[in-house]
Amino acid sequence: MLKHIFPIYLSLLLGCHTTADIFSLLIWINKPHVANRRLVGTRLLSILTYEYPETDSAVQHFLDDMNKKFGGEDLRPNDDNNGGQIEADDHQQYSLFIPESCQRDITFDDLNSLSDSGHRLLVIVRDLLPKQLNHNLTLREVITFDRLKKEFKFYPLIRFDKHGKKSSTCNEIFYSFKFQESEQQNRIVLNVHQKQEKNLLSTMTYQWLQAQLLVKLSRWAGEDNLRTETTSLRTVSVDAYNRLYNELKAKYGPDLIRKWPERTDPQKFVYEDISIATFLLLIWEAERHETGLAKQSFVDLGCGNGLLVHLLTSEGHPGLGIDIQKRKIWDIYGPNTKLEVKALLPSAENLFPEYDWIIGNHSDELTPWIPVIAARSSYHTRYFVLPCCFHDFDQKFSEKSHGLSQYRTYLNYIRDIGKVCGFDVHEDILRIPSTKRVCFLGRKRTYSADQEIEFDKLRSNFINGRCKRQKLETSETSLSNSHRHPSEPGEGQEGDDSSTQSKPENISESWTSDFQPRSLPKTTGMCKNVPGDIKTHIVDTVIEKLITAENGTIIKLSDGRSWHKGGVLPLSEIVSLFDSATLQLLKKENGGLQTLLKNFSHIFQVSGSSVQLRDYSQPWGHKSRSKNKDRTRSFKTALCWFHENHSDGCPLTQDTCTFAHGQNDLVPKKQHVPHTADNSL
Repeated sequence: MLKHIFPIYLSLLLGCHTTADIFSLLIWINKPHVANRRLVGTRLLSILTYEYPETDSAVQHFLDDMNKKFGGEDLRPNDDNNGGQIEADDHQQYSLFIPESCQRDITFDDLNSLSDSGHRLLVIVRDLLPKQLNHNLTLREVITFDRLKKEFKFYPLIRFDKHGKKSSTCNEIFYSFKFQESEQQNRIVLNVHQKQEKNLLSTMTYQWLQAQLLVKLSRWAGEDNLRTETTSLRTVSVDAYNRLYNELKAKYGPDLIRKWPERTDPQKFVYEDISIATFLLLIWEAERHETGLAKQSFVDLGCGNGLLVHLLTSEGHPGLGIDIQKRKIWDIYGPNTKLEVKALLPSAENLFPEYDWIIGNHSDELTPWIPVIAARSSYHTRYFVLPCCFHDFDQKFSEKSHGLSQYRTYLNYIRDIGKVCGFDVHEDILRIPSTKRVCFLGRKRTYSADQEIEFDKLRSNFINGRCKRQKLETSETSLSNSHRHPSEPGEGQEGDDSSTQSKPENISESWTSDFQPRSLPKTTGMCKNVPGDIKTHIVDTVIEKLITAENGTIIKLSDGRSWHKGGVLPLSEIVSLFDSATLQLLKKENGGLQTLLKNFSHIFQVSGSSVQLRDYSQPWGHKSRSKNKDRTRSFKTALCWFHENHSDGCPLTQDTCTFAHGQNDLVPKKQHVPHTADNSL
């Protein structure tokens, strides 16, 4: 591998502290999918240390050893096989070996573990997992970290398909990132190596490393409060998730999209619910493996189009979906998918002890009640909730904690409800095409069954304190119907011994007098009543089209940064991105696509018949505002969309942008001290 190679050196200056640049590499190691959209994540195989190889032949020996141990014949990507093993006494050069598929991230502590071990390398073996298993191969890679030189090296080891079949060895190219420090400025250096007979400058790998990864590492290294750990799909294996998602997508996706009768975009809704179904099926599979239960049953409260119910039922889980309004698509599912039209009122009459799981998927006004209903249905009932719109028990949720967005404040509230209800609550982030991706799982209780009365009093007191009218009565009579027989739909549920459990003996028929079920939508005009997920889909689609437009430009900012401005496209081309059903839905809202994009004026500039991303480095040519309006009231009260979502961040600095750059930059309106803003924005 190391004979007849030549290096190419590229570097970028870093405006950061010594350790921040190391942290930026951990992003690429732990969650490579944020830099490369063709990847779904990484699968960590092993972490070990190795005696530093002083010569090229020693490096070659090390790589041959890695290939022997991790490039074997059995490369099938399953949770019980890592593709290679190192015995404890296999080689004196190895130490700190961590077997099994390590479901964790590489941390700064791992890097520091070399501090007292002489000149040794930290060695990481990982698989880079492609999103599309049928079209792309998995790359097994060896990463070494030299703490003394502050250098990471990335060696491709082997490529294999979804069946574990070796495609080819891939030792033509490897690369490294090295950090150089000086009193004036830190620098990140990219070294790329390849055989001389190859035209390295023309390869896609080289171009991507130079134009994409190196630039992103440089930008990440300068950011404060950098999160290097994996944030999404932490409760399931990313590898297993990707395999099952691709399987369900091929199995159900094409037929559902072809038959979709709703006015909403089928691509968005079908694949989002397939993603959620994949997540739940893996959670339930792990639960069965741990407890020995049969396939779990479920009830989906506020099921909407019922697609999640249909997918889970089709995969063998008995269930029921309930919603206040029937959808057209319900008629195509068939008799095995159980769906019911009903307005649910939180009360003792609407408990579901015969089901294992309560699901709240964008369940709106029922969202805060999901943990309560699960807790009171049965001691063994579990729940999954994906919060979206902000609802309290009997009113809108309007609170906002200092330093947090309202969304994060609401998430914390829903999490706390689960804890008050006695659940050990786990938070995760789904991989779905939506801005509201955080979900909560309540799988186990924090109390024993004989403490049910005591904990139900805590629930009642909490709900009573949150409701507009404090009419909730706490009592101690038994919940009829709260314990099931093993032969009923939740046959996977362990039987309850009612003679040994203390139970609340009665709960008021209605848990609050002011709860209002969701009413049917009314047209308000100006696209204000378009569902949030459809808005998000439209905005994301237009942004992606503008960023990838052929006439896109990159501008140089006053602080020296490069910023991808995207292109300018005619509105007619933007319209062609969406089907007629979506466009008709917008028109029925007394507006249209142009109206909706103008509602997002902080992201788009819609001028005449053209659309482009708003460039805040240029004056905003909007209409003059009222002289009496205090613009400082909204200064830093909302997060900057470009800082949070654009690959190059915001074109303005934190000091000059009127929006908040991160949670710590947010200012509550009521506590805001007037500040002179740049009137040109």
